[in-house]
Amino acid sequence: QMRLPMIYLAAWKIGGDERFRDAYLSIRDEAFELSEKIILESHAKLFTLNQMQQSLRFAYEYDGDLSFKGKCYGLMAKIAEYCLKRSLELANTLEYPFNKEQTAYTDKPWHKVHARYQGMIDGYAYYVPLDWRRQSIGDVRARIKIIGDGAAAYVTFPDAKFNDELDKVLKRIICSDNGNISVLNEKKYAVSACHMLDRLKNT
Repeated sequence: QMRLPMIYLAAWKIGGDERFRDAYLSIRDEAFELSEKIILESHAKLFTLNQMQQSLRFAYEYDGDLSFKGKCYGLMAKIAEYCLKRSLELANTLEYPFNKEQTAYTDKPWHKVHARYQGMIDGYAYYVPLDWRRQSIGDVRARIKIIGDGAAAYVTFPDAKFNDELDKVLKRIICSDNGNISVLNEKKYAVSACHMLDRLKNT
């Protein structure tokens, strides 16, 4: 919910246009309240929680309202704690080296994807893809990405501490090779989080 406010905030801070400041402030509080209502109960949500964490961190750094910064900090702390816990839990479900069949899939070209018409939104036709990727949340490659998302959300928290268990998990994911080069797309999330985690070692 905080992504749009973050975009307005960035536009205001970079360009100095007061219209973006007004747009940001007009939706900031409502977006934050909606974000607080998200239930942290499913590993399928780590992707969206990571996106939310990045937006909250940006607001924490650049919103001059100390009261709002404090709210951002509190919510980021909850997200970080949950994402760390869930990422480590998911890591325990992986078997190394990764099974090549479990990590393989074929993306369809965008113009060949079957989609369902959902109506008009702001003058544009809106379609929902039906078969972009035929994979479930239980697939190995999906879990690899989710763990990376959760780890990234954890290390984005301003006062995140180096976590040895998470560090070992990420490096094992990165170094595990099953000969399927396509899984590198999912590993990139773990690589990014691992790099951020390494920076916390000496802080």
